[in-house]
Amino acid sequence: DGVSEEKCMLGQQVTYTRRKRTSQCFNGEKFERPVVQKKCACTQEDYACDIGFSREVGSKECLYGGPDMMPERFVPTLCSGTYSTSAYRKVAGDQCEGGWTPTP
Repeated sequence: DGVSEEKCMLGQQVTYTRRKRTSQCFNGEKFERPVVQKKCACTQEDYACDIGFSREVGSKECLYGGPDMMPERFVPTLCSGTYSTSAYRKVAGDQCEGGWTPTP
């Protein structure tokens, strides 16, 4: 994305080697190509907007879309105070650790 030096997808960076397609080589049955997996620090891209929030094109911030964006089961009929929620939820399958965390 150009923001970070790390090249991560779903919170991890996987490095592996593979044989060049046109090479004619034999490495033996017991030859193993190492696969290195490294967890990345969380960023806003590792989070999606939760129900009732949306992002504008080119923005990373989730903004409240108003009661029209909320399913009826989430909209209380009578307001009895305040409700604090996070505008973000972690993308399913994302394995990032630490880094950016959303605030309620």
